[in-house]
Amino acid sequence: MNIFKAIGRAFVGIGKGILAALRFAEKHGLTDDLVDLALSHVATAQVKFITNQERFDYVVGRIQGPFVPESVARLAVELAGQRYKDAISPPDVRP
Repeated sequence: MNIFKAIGRAFVGIGKGILAALRFAEKHGLTDDLVDLALSHVATAQVKFITNQERFDYVVGRIQGPFVPESVARLAVELAGQRYKDAISPPDVRP
């Protein structure tokens, strides 16, 4: 058996799993608007709270609701947190 085919199949399987998870999240309310809403709360939480756990819980509590399950809210906060970090990090300067 060719090792590269086995590795390729493994990556295809992982990709399908990630795609299925994202489709599930989208079906249950994950949108760009929800991530943008979470991002605005992430910025507020940075000032209000000391620990990352407090910040995370605050933002999840702010965006979770009857139409946004906790799992989708948590995913939106993770994505918003990554966008926030990218926005505040200094640009990569290479000579």
